[in-house]
Amino acid sequence: MMDAVLMLIGVLVLATPVAEMIARIWLARGGYFPFVPYMRQRFQLDQEVLPDLPSPTRLEINSRGERGSEPPNQETDALRILVAGGSGAECYLLDQSHAWPAVAERSLTKDYRDTVHVGNISRSLLTCASLAKVLEKCLPRYPKLDLVITFVGAADVVSWLEKDTPALVEDENLPLDFLFQQNPETQYRWSVKDCALRRLAIRLTRRFFHPVEHRESVGRTIARNRDMRANATHWIDHVPDPAPMVECFERNLRRMIDAAQNHGARVMIVRQPWLEREFTEEEKRRLWNFGRGRPYEGELDSYYTLPVAHRLLRTLDSVQTRVAHELGLTEIGLIDELPMDFDHFYDSFHFTPKGAECVGQRVAEAIPMALKST
Repeated sequence: MMDAVLMLIGVLVLATPVAEMIARIWLARGGYFPFVPYMRQRFQLDQEVLPDLPSPTRLEINSRGERGSEPPNQETDALRILVAGGSGAECYLLDQSHAWPAVAERSLTKDYRDTVHVGNISRSLLTCASLAKVLEKCLPRYPKLDLVITFVGAADVVSWLEKDTPALVEDENLPLDFLFQQNPETQYRWSVKDCALRRLAIRLTRRFFHPVEHRESVGRTIARNRDMRANATHWIDHVPDPAPMVECFERNLRRMIDAAQNHGARVMIVRQPWLEREFTEEEKRRLWNFGRGRPYEGELDSYYTLPVAHRLLRTLDSVQTRVAHELGLTEIGLIDELPMDFDHFYDSFHFTPKGAECVGQRVAEAIPMALKST
């Protein structure tokens, strides 16, 4: 009996490293995925912080690592669209069905084409430089793709202000494991938490059993960020020449366009809107962006005024218009089309379901024109 136990232990000791190496080799064969494929999450929003957003909400990732429905197989005659942008396109706190890419998909399926797939690889906090890298890494996994929609601008302005308006603006170089929640370059360790066997087990569990992760009181961080801005004592009403930030933005917008076109897809630029109006003091307490420093990483006391931020946003908006016209791309601007109120936005950049519905419908209207462009 003892000999059998010792033999079993010996087999396990020898087999585990071999299994770990096999798992690492297998995982390294996969592609780059902005989200973990087959991930399912349910959010119970803090209704005191976000009273205008329905709760609970669903976030569901398909087999391609997109937020969206499962794509049709390659043999199906379908219209295939990919959305790449920041948090305004990710629609993180909105239910899956309320996110504007999903609205656009439904509208196109109803009015334009029997089978339409709109995949969404947008991620919060990503500047144009990071999104260009995401597209360059992800697009080789797409055998067929008709259209890429860009939805950018806000993150580049916010990032530049958070970094205290540097004179030298280099391309953001975030770790691959941040840009791609699943990627073949992940480094594994010989520990239970960080080994390849554990990652493989989680991946297979998601693939075949679709477990749902539940999160409670989502949105409390927004309340903290709002309070910091409301209680700030230092307001900055001017910035140095933004040319370095603008040049970096344009260079990487063109990289995004090149990545899509080199893959054979057309490109449509959707110029990201923001909430700009005269705010009451009560309304100002619902805003939280444009701090000097990152609000998620510590306490802030210095913020840029709204006129400063809005001028920068308009500058990047005009860059997108110019680039689109120069390259013959379809572009639409929503800043003058969306009502500037809290029925459509719940802060400076993010949409309520009503706002996302308007955006999705407008995007869907413009897509047939984009598909005809040369």
